[in-house]
Amino acid sequence: MREDWRELLVEMAAISPDMVTYLLPQLEDVVAMEDETIRLQGTELLANLFLLDECNIAAQLPSLFTNSFLGRVNDVSSNVRLVAVEHAARVLVKKTSLATPLLKALEERVMDSSDKVRQALVVAVCAGAEEHLDVFAPLLAIIAPRMGDKKQGVRKAARDGLCALYRAHATAHLTEHPDAKTVPAELHCIPQQLLHCYGVDAGHDVESKLELEQLLVAKMLPLDEQLRLRSFCALHAALQP
Repeated sequence: MREDWRELLVEMAAISPDMVTYLLPQLEDVVAMEDETIRLQGTELLANLFLLDECNIAAQLPSLFTNSFLGRVNDVSSNVRLVAVEHAARVLVKKTSLATPLLKALEERVMDSSDKVRQALVVAVCAGAEEHLDVFAPLLAIIAPRMGDKKQGVRKAARDGLCALYRAHATAHLTEHPDAKTVPAELHCIPQQLLHCYGVDAGHDVESKLELEQLLVAKMLPLDEQLRLRSFCALHAALQP
């Protein structure tokens, strides 16, 4: 059972939270151990516990959430930070009551020294915002500058992810509101940052210039011809300021 105790603990907490009350505080020591693998496993375990609908462990044991779980977002290991960012975004999708501390923790990793952590953050935020734009909106303007990140992997993740996000929400919004001439204001930072990158890259990086043009034509605007024209007008309006 030693290999399966994490899964068993989550199952027990779901069945009867009172049964594991005395065990949960001990997890603070688990995620603080020197062994990186144990910290990785502990971070995933905490995320799974906080996601349970049957109980509210984050409220019952606030130090377990703020110190142990969110503390891993600032872990000395980039591997742990990466996993913590992914799990924090996962919890944010489902537990919007924890939005304030989760958003703050994720924001701190926008300029992480590891490009893999920055890329993981961008991917996680784009995925979360596709499902819950209102919840993840505060992070969009913060990750948008990653479109110009010095690392190609981060740049590509930001450009592809944010343009796809813009298309998804613009299509949905303009379809639902036939008379609308704008898209949700939370999306305005995306074309603004895309234009900024174009201005920076156009003069010296032909490959990046072509990539940005292709993103606008092929990935950012809706596929439907009528929605495409309306979306382009809305995009242009967002650039006016």
